[in-house]
Amino acid sequence: MELARRAGVDAAPSRLLPCGSRRALLVERFDVDMTSGRRCHMISMQTLLGAEGYYEVAYADIADVIRRVSGDPRRDLTRLFYQLIFNVMVGNTDDHLKNFCMLFDGQGWRLSPAFDLVPNIGMNREHVLRIGPYPYVEDRRVLVQEAKHFGIKRQSKADEIIDAVMAAVSEWEKVFVEFGVPQRDIAGIGRDIEGRLAKIRG
Repeated sequence: MELARRAGVDAAPSRLLPCGSRRALLVERFDVDMTSGRRCHMISMQTLLGAEGYYEVAYADIADVIRRVSGDPRRDLTRLFYQLIFNVMVGNTDDHLKNFCMLFDGQGWRLSPAFDLVPNIGMNREHVLRIGPYPYVEDRRVLVQEAKHFGIKRQSKADEIIDAVMAAVSEWEKVFVEFGVPQRDIAGIGRDIEGRLAKIRG
């Protein structure tokens, strides 16, 4: 979650809490109005798309929903593109439709903050959501082409965003050490992340 935030992803606020010999991850409830204590209306992309299963749609389909529903589609589309790139680079392949929601903030519907951002150990290349026509990304060109679905028409802008996310994700080891990730996990996850980054660097 912290690496995502540093990469420009609008991730839900979170912190680690010591819990005996372990630590628990606390994620702030973004579906609750902290002033009134009332629940905010929230609806998953699976419901909005009327999808029966997870493996039927693409990130571009979520972008289409945002265009129709969001009170600020341009901003939300850019936020989704950042999350797509981050998911690809860290190997968060469990990017199913229930992990993307629209949240009513009192004035309109907005893409919810990102949550459930977990690397998939083992270089599993296939994402639940398709990226372009494929469930995986072979190289940088796929991401640049995909940017058009998010209203990012200039290649220079797509490259700028991809480079910014890559620069932050490349600092993964520093962040992992800072947050006390065990060395065994650093080694395993790190190999996967470096393999994915190498594909995007070309």
